Amino acid sequence: MAELSSSKMDLHALIKDSIRALYHDCADPTVTLATHDKLWWVVIFHRSSAIDRMHSGQGFATREAALENMLRYFEELIW
Repeated sequence: MAELSSSKMDLHALIKDSIRALYHDCADPTVTLATHDKLWWVVIFHRSSAIDRMHSGQGFATREAALENMLRYFEELIW
């Protein structure tokens, strides 16, 4: 269970780093998970001139899948 927690924290950190790389005026974004009807979404709050809040476009069966999808999205934007 500790490895799973560590993995989720790593994904959170990577998403935050990606946001900082894209939006230089965003110092400390908040990455959270929301659930509804057994599906998970990533919701990101940050104070940036570009975006105040963003969320994943679809729900996922697991928390990790939602986080991995959001990370892939940001990686595609960066590269």
